[in-house]
Amino acid sequence: MDQTKKTQLHSDTLHRGQQYASIDLARFFCALLVVAIHVRPLSTYTELGNFLLDKGLCRIAVPFFFLVSGFFWARKPTTLKSLGSFLWRIALLYGLWTAIYYPVVLESQDMTGYWRRVFLSGSYYHLWYYPAMFVAAILTWLFFRKRGGAAVLLALVCYFIGCMGESYYGFFANNVKIVELAEAYFALFWSTRSGLFFGFFFFVLGAYIQRARWRMSRRKAAVALIVSFGLMAVEILTLRGFGAAKDYNLYFSLIPATLFLFLWLTGRSDTSETSAWMTPKLCGFCRKSSVLIYGIHLWFKYYGLKYAAEWGWPIFAENSLVQYVVICSLSLIFAAVIIALQKLPFLKFLKYLY
Repeated sequence: MDQTKKTQLHSDTLHRGQQYASIDLARFFCALLVVAIHVRPLSTYTELGNFLLDKGLCRIAVPFFFLVSGFFWARKPTTLKSLGSFLWRIALLYGLWTAIYYPVVLESQDMTGYWRRVFLSGSYYHLWYYPAMFVAAILTWLFFRKRGGAAVLLALVCYFIGCMGESYYGFFANNVKIVELAEAYFALFWSTRSGLFFGFFFFVLGAYIQRARWRMSRRKAAVALIVSFGLMAVEILTLRGFGAAKDYNLYFSLIPATLFLFLWLTGRSDTSETSAWMTPKLCGFCRKSSVLIYGIHLWFKYYGLKYAAEWGWPIFAENSLVQYVVICSLSLIFAAVIIALQKLPFLKFLKYLY
């Protein structure tokens, strides 16, 4: 191999390492954004500010998780065996976290139809993500292998339907036939925030970016990302003004925002920016802890609110920002403890939590 090729290979390797470091760091912060969705940290202080944070910026987190999963899934051959390995990991994560939250569900929810919810819409509020990922991966495997572009278009149609069933639902409130059809669907699946109508698009988009080697300069991606955030604010405030949304998990400006965030993170830049402090150990911690924080934070919220008065700390229930900081801190400590303990031979099974 001549020197030019060696230099190019070394440069590509460094760039790939920087890409993955940026993605791991973004995963960590996206997990904190998910906590913010469920805790609403600014609600004590500003209703509008909390709305823009909760329904706007934070909503990029879960689409980013789907996109990143699709991106890394497509690095390997899309065989039935590789799909099975991926699905087994998702099913194991879902099963373990479902068991952890079962006492919470038993105390706080009507158990009627619980097992139907487990398989169709998620065993607990945030655990819908794992069945959705399961479905998104299967659909991507079925449609993406030979016709990647067509699969993205098909998934985009599904996402459009999902938006109509959630953030734009109010615009169809006077159409009896559409409402009847939608309500029949909601009786089974609760929301279009699902693998078919939500996760499929972002997962297959990540796979397409990987296969097409789609890249963009960081400067251009940063400009596009800022514009996308502006569009997000306009869209959600417009939907709010019309009172159209059932919720704000799916809306159209999430697509460019998630895409350009990823392209900004993976854009080529000076390797000295992150290599000095984003060590492999820190990257690994960010990646693993993002799953653990996502999984455990509502457990701390539930029991924190349940026992706050008894523990003589009512500020936890009364101040949303304090609640957010405490839950994030406890979740991070939990993640660090699990990651440390799984290194012990008799506790290696803890690694299956992430």
